[in-house]
Amino acid sequence: MILEEPKWLPINQIIDPAGSLRVLELPFEAKRTYFIQNVPKGSQRGFHAHRSLRQIFFAPQGRFEIELITCKSKKSFLLNSNDQRALIVPPGYWRVISSFSKDATCMVLASEHYMESDYIRSFDDYVSWCKENFRNES
Repeated sequence: MILEEPKWLPINQIIDPAGSLRVLELPFEAKRTYFIQNVPKGSQRGFHAHRSLRQIFFAPQGRFEIELITCKSKKSFLLNSNDQRALIVPPGYWRVISSFSKDATCMVLASEHYMESDYIRSFDDYVSWCKENFRNES
């Protein structure tokens, strides 16, 4: 398999005298939604990868950073409520979420219901799995 690249997804905004409306057109059916809030200063979240789950991350309030790690590379993405975009994270990336602003809300839309067997929670196990499963990462 080839590891897909993460990509930005536009959030359209309509502004009129009654307020603003933000619209996110989903490229897949979302079966689960969760929020991360009230993260203590300096704390990090994540530290896992998914075998098959797709996710969309966005910041309805505040800002945070997502670092996506593979066997060969690291990429960082800053998500900010002032930006009109969300981040699509394909399966196969180790993620670390950090740099939460005091008011940050991290909203995540997931392609599947929670399934523990989809998680890889050890980085060493992740590196082995990544090298075995992605031609462009071995």
